[in-house]
Amino acid sequence: GGTEASVGPLSLALCGEDARLGQTFAIRGGGANSSNMWCEDVKSAPRERLELLEMYKRSGHLHVQVFDAESGFYAGSISIPMKSFDRAPHARAFELPVDIALQWDTTVASAGAGGPGSSLPVDGSSPQRAIGTVHLTTCGIGFDLPSVHADASSANAGAVRRVVEVKRLPGSLFDDAGPGPTPEASAKGGDAAHVALRNLPPEQRNLHEQRARFLKQALLAGKNKQDARATAGADRVEMDLRMKLVERKREELKATRIAEHLRSRITRRISTTVARGAPRTVRSAFVNPYTSPMSFKIELPSTSSDRSKPRLRHHSATGSVLDLGPRQESTVSFVVEHDIDRVNDNIELQAHVLNDRGELVLIILVDVTTAGPLISRRLAVFGEAGSVQFRTVFFRSFSGGVLGIERSTPEELLAATANVASWPQTSSQSVRAESIANVDPVARGYAAAWETVTLECKIPSHGSHEEALVHFYATNAAEKHLETWALDISPCTTATCEAIPLGQTTVKQLQTRSAGAIDKCFAFSGTATATPAMNDSQPAVSVAVKPVVEGKQTLLVHAYVGDVLERIVLSFVATLPEPTHYVALSIKESEAAYPVHRRIPVENSTTALQTLHLSTNYREHATLSHTKIEALQPGERKYATLTLRGLGTGMRHPVYVFINDDRDISIACHLIDVTVDSSVDQ
Repeated sequence: GGTEASVGPLSLALCGEDARLGQTFAIRGGGANSSNMWCEDVKSAPRERLELLEMYKRSGHLHVQVFDAESGFYAGSISIPMKSFDRAPHARAFELPVDIALQWDTTVASAGAGGPGSSLPVDGSSPQRAIGTVHLTTCGIGFDLPSVHADASSANAGAVRRVVEVKRLPGSLFDDAGPGPTPEASAKGGDAAHVALRNLPPEQRNLHEQRARFLKQALLAGKNKQDARATAGADRVEMDLRMKLVERKREELKATRIAEHLRSRITRRISTTVARGAPRTVRSAFVNPYTSPMSFKIELPSTSSDRSKPRLRHHSATGSVLDLGPRQESTVSFVVEHDIDRVNDNIELQAHVLNDRGELVLIILVDVTTAGPLISRRLAVFGEAGSVQFRTVFFRSFSGGVLGIERSTPEELLAATANVASWPQTSSQSVRAESIANVDPVARGYAAAWETVTLECKIPSHGSHEEALVHFYATNAAEKHLETWALDISPCTTATCEAIPLGQTTVKQLQTRSAGAIDKCFAFSGTATATPAMNDSQPAVSVAVKPVVEGKQTLLVHAYVGDVLERIVLSFVATLPEPTHYVALSIKESEAAYPVHRRIPVENSTTALQTLHLSTNYREHATLSHTKIEALQPGERKYATLTLRGLGTGMRHPVYVFINDDRDISIACHLIDVTVDSSVDQ
């Protein structure tokens, strides 16, 4: 352990006005609130003494002797510079904590110091040995030193000064422990030791008695002494332990505060907002603080493989090592990315810059605020539950000249298109995306190139839908974000019907899986309409389809049964109907350059008044003079003119003219089979 000491306040002052203070006082005591005051009379003190006092205050030392509180033996000495008590020019008081070395002065130890309260001069050149450290708090309260006049010493040269000894108060630490020998015993020629002890000064007599009692207890007490010391020292041991714990906590707190201050000087903070799937690049300036070339290493302690948290990646072509010259400035770049569903989360990421000795030079703190994805397109992928659906979607177009493939080989063309294609990443394992860049092989450098994306989606086998994100990046490193697509993948009800003829409206009844009533429904096609209906007392969707293109087709129908969305996919094949009238027409190639007219008879073959509608399958090359003939009597016939323009040569053109009634059901169909051939004569 160590030795603890408490030093009371010291007062140095000059008094000149009040005659009652024109004396030198020495007030001594051993308690924690004891004081030592030195007061000099300005008027009566000689000039040499005042100069000595001023010099002592500038360059002198205050020597404090430390004694053991239990035995009264010498423990060490402390030397406090008097300049530690200097106050600011306008300050009336000050308080300064200092750590001062505790030294063992051999001169004091060999001279047998009289204990606390004795005065023994200490020479700074005497042999001393450091034995510990004492923490003191020096305080000063006083007045400004008045100017010293030349006649102050001569006017009071004859003044008489005396020292007044002030007695200690009862209950102090070093009071008299017990009565000494009585005067009667001394007068009778009692013990010579008692007579010699009586002749000693009071403070030395009390200290001698205290030391004698201590030695008696140490030599004669035996086991009782050990028990007494254990009982008496329990409180002291506990107090020592508490003081050591408090000091340890103080040192730890001090070290923590110093470390926090040093850390704040090399810390740089950056705030950014990062959308899901769209990495953000942050940059921070860095200057080599050394006057010599140095190699710095960048570490990312916050980097984690957990994709549920934002991540920080170093963005540099030279890697994580940075070589800089003396005082050279550079930029440190990082890529912040996250793929979590939560938004408005504030997360702190760290990056450290270390020198070649592994010392921390710069701390970069990145405050990341998460945001939702930036959706560029929304696509719906549907199909039968458990099936795999493929969709090819146009992504973007760019000039073919950027590929630099005007005179390249097919292998170079394939490599160039692979380099410009984007890199897709999906958020679901049931979705795969592949990006392909295409270019016209005939006019490579002058035609536009384009990019398509093929999506492979597995439809969930359960009834609910699934949402997935597809992120597109410029490179495989996923640093530059291009677009984000949102996919709504859901199972649907599939229906297949027989062939539907062109030129007329065909109505189909589609059954839903839910048993509730259908609130509303609609079809995703310009050639079909959907309305709620009843089929055998069951809710159904009535779909009226009028195809205009021949071939296999798919129609999507949405039906809302309460709050539940039902998707129905209708697959059918559109075919040309059997004609009721057939005409074969052959024209020359020279005649095909001019409009070709043909009269089409329109007859009401029903027994009621009808309004007939006319249409054709050649919407670009064939036009009709009448698309609607109203109020046609039963058996009445009228004519419409069919005009053909821009027919290609060397091929057959089957032109159908459909005649429908008010219900848009075909009642007649004319087929004009046109052949353009240069070998045919008029």
